[in-house]
Amino acid sequence: MKKLFLIICLITAWSSMLFSAEKIPTIAIFDFSDVKGKVSEQGKLFSMILFGAVSRYDQIKMVERKELKKIIKERNLQLSGFAGKIPQRIIGQINADYIVSGRIYEAEGDKIVNLRLIRCSDGRIFGKSFFAELESSGYSEKIAGEAAKYIYSVMVKKAAASK
Repeated sequence: MKKLFLIICLITAWSSMLFSAEKIPTIAIFDFSDVKGKVSEQGKLFSMILFGAVSRYDQIKMVERKELKKIIKERNLQLSGFAGKIPQRIIGQINADYIVSGRIYEAEGDKIVNLRLIRCSDGRIFGKSFFAELESSGYSEKIAGEAAKYIYSVMVKKAAASK
């Protein structure tokens, strides 16, 4: 009898979570490329810092970076191919609502990040540029924090609008 009661409680709790839970958007962050479109160590590092900054938001699910690399490896693609248009066959395998890519480079004493947030459902691109002085310490973390806030605001607004 106790087992039956426990099973019923578990089923009830699971079904209420399943039907009442809001859809939490999922994001995949690819390595950033340089001004020439090649993935650099700086681009890889920045994407990891950005991953950490975005993962602080409970309202966003993250695609594990190892999974991204596995999919890319299975498809035998080079990461530099993601600097431009991301092939539709990859988007389908990633199982993300949004993809982040972009470029990172230096110009006129500034670190510049051009971020692209791509909505997978329709391919719409939301973009924004972020700047930081090279002399300032922690510029990558500063830009990643600002970029994470931007990503969060776009994803949460779009998710709320689709309800």
